[in-house]
Amino acid sequence: MPDAQRTAWFPAATDPAREGWYEVLTEDGEHCMARWARLNGETGWWASRRIFGIEVPRSMPDVLQWRGLVAPHTDGH
Repeated sequence: MPDAQRTAWFPAATDPAREGWYEVLTEDGEHCMARWARLNGETGWWASRRIFGIEVPRSMPDVLQWRGLVAPHTDGH
């Protein structure tokens, strides 16, 4: 399967249009996947950390840029 196409990079000050998983670049140069979502009354970037077998969301305030997947082209056929 070929690599998925991705959008251009957007600055962290530009919010994604919808909740979901995105590739992010952090202040320390790390590339990882993070979720843009509203959790615990706060909208922002979230990653999961497993603590004693339980997935615990943690806020990621150090995101510099993000990008998502490009939707496949459909021509109605």
